[in-house]
Amino acid sequence: MKLFLTTYKLSDGLWAFDHDHQNTVEELLCNGTEKVIDEYFKMDMNRPAKAGDQMYITLDTEEFDDYDTGLEFQNTDDHGTVYLDTSIYEFVWLCPWLQGYFGEKPKNLYVKIDAVNPGKENFQKTMRTGTNPLNKYLKR
Repeated sequence: MKLFLTTYKLSDGLWAFDHDHQNTVEELLCNGTEKVIDEYFKMDMNRPAKAGDQMYITLDTEEFDDYDTGLEFQNTDDHGTVYLDTSIYEFVWLCPWLQGYFGEKPKNLYVKIDAVNPGKENFQKTMRTGTNPLNKYLKR
């Protein structure tokens, strides 16, 4: 079962996401998880994240081909679950919202993380529509 999220950085340094599940709006990624997301953003974009930046995050309980890291269950309580990121060896805290989505507290999660590059996305969108912005420079 896959979960697709678009996270966004808030002005207070935390990351959040919205989702149709339980009409979620601005669910915070906190308790150290924001620092892990910051690390991945910096690896992808070669700069620190600032307010308004976004990350696409895919989580799956099943291993998939192009995942970036794994999260291994460490411990849990009524307030959340702690996982170990197996690539950068940092702890990730996930709130009970995750259990509500998956119906359980998964023992392992496989994660794909991509920083959103608005310039690249706009370029790709333009190219998909068949309008090459460089056409005006081509000789006819």
